[in-house]
Amino acid sequence: MSEEIQQKVVDLDVAVIGGGVAALWTANALQDAGFGGRFALFSNSPLGAGQSLAAQGVIHGGLKYALGGKLNDASEELAAMPDRWANDLPGVRVLSQCQYLWSLPSVLSKVVSFLGSKSVRGRAEKIARENFPVVFDSDGYG
Repeated sequence: MSEEIQQKVVDLDVAVIGGGVAALWTANALQDAGFGGRFALFSNSPLGAGQSLAAQGVIHGGLKYALGGKLNDASEELAAMPDRWANDLPGVRVLSQCQYLWSLPSVLSKVVSFLGSKSVRGRAEKIARENFPVVFDSDGYG
């Protein structure tokens, strides 16, 4: 038995492909710039679930390198990066002053998140589901 493929034509000026940081940044920049055309973001997985070309260029304080539960040389060196970037880019609008560490429902994901949260400089705290940013208010995130 053959299945009929349904098609829907959507007229867009810009199609943003992917749900990683680069795609989300692009969609945000289009919206902030008051882009007059029609645009849409297409992703085959939950937003933020992947990495934009291995997440090179992400500004963080070493958390990525400390998810094993302990700080190492790389995480120590990177701890000053957010302040360094802030000093070098004074005219740039900051989208968020905080970083969210999300876990998926699996036990392994929750363990890695727990260990990573213990190595974050400063305070890490769990936020209640009702305080999740709208984009992450999904059963796919813990």
